[in-house]
Amino acid sequence: MMPELHVFIDTETTGLGHVAKPPRDDRIIELGIAYRDNHNLIVRRSFLCNPGPEYFKDGYSDEAISVSNIGKKDILAAMPDYEVVMDVSNLFDTLNKQSNLIFHAYNIPFDSVFLKKEPWNFDLNWGIDVMNMAHDFFNLPDDWRISLRRSLELLNIIPQGQPHRADTDAVSTLMLYEEIEKERIKRKNSGRQ
Repeated sequence: MMPELHVFIDTETTGLGHVAKPPRDDRIIELGIAYRDNHNLIVRRSFLCNPGPEYFKDGYSDEAISVSNIGKKDILAAMPDYEVVMDVSNLFDTLNKQSNLIFHAYNIPFDSVFLKKEPWNFDLNWGIDVMNMAHDFFNLPDDWRISLRRSLELLNIIPQGQPHRADTDAVSTLMLYEEIEKERIKRKNSGRQ
């Protein structure tokens, strides 16, 4: 039986897509991936990609890219998303030869929809949604949402890079997952729930 490899993934997009009011057609502009290697070191990868110039006409993506602080020129100069898909697929194939991959994100319902769309077409083996994990850990009311930034602050985790960049948020999600697991074990061992 192959060991599990927990892979943390984050997307930066041209907008909120399916969760926008009203929903709109948006695409991935950056994909971040983080996991621990055989030496327990964090490996992080960032894939900047160009979904096509139509996603930048008339200020269509200005608000979203201002949040991620990715320059429009950098995105338009990046490889097309359909080419980046091949690089990411090759990485997943390589990792999958050594391990059973389990994917995590901070808000899986958001990222998974973008990753299922063309040209990605990824049907990933999703594990725990780290946003739900944080929600439960902090014992929040059902209708509350907690941001990645706030979850990190509450556990004194310092982001390793620029927030709202996909690789930084993937690493932050990995660190948050591990810290919550560590705290759960401490609570369990001390008899606290």
